[in-house]
Amino acid sequence: MKNNLTRGSRVASFVVPLICAVAGVTLAAFAAMASRPAIPGTNGPAARVFEFTYKAEIPQASAGTKNLKIWLPYPKSDENQEIFDVQVSAPTGATVYTEPRFGDSALYVAVNDPSGPIAVTLKYKVGARSICARTSPG
Repeated sequence: MKNNLTRGSRVASFVVPLICAVAGVTLAAFAAMASRPAIPGTNGPAARVFEFTYKAEIPQASAGTKNLKIWLPYPKSDENQEIFDVQVSAPTGATVYTEPRFGDSALYVAVNDPSGPIAVTLKYKVGARSICARTSPG
């Protein structure tokens, strides 16, 4: 089977997720510093709500790119956090892919014959609960 990818699209497939991951870490650091109201339906300051926005922007795909693949980290709820109000904006349909071995998820968007600027935005809210460990005295 012939590989129809150009060098530019291979680089874009690698660089875009890397840039998005770095941007995500930066966003997480700023969001963690922000004070937000408590999660609706909970008592006290032990739970907080944070809003995250991941945005990947590709000003122009390399000439000859046939398929541009964009991956963004996708959140999941667990015993310490609840993910809600998820919104996706993309030029084509988006799919959530869950890696079978470790269960990590990513938002995947493929754009055929990309032209002009491409933008994918993932917004969501996280209700985070405080984790406390009690130790017995003495």
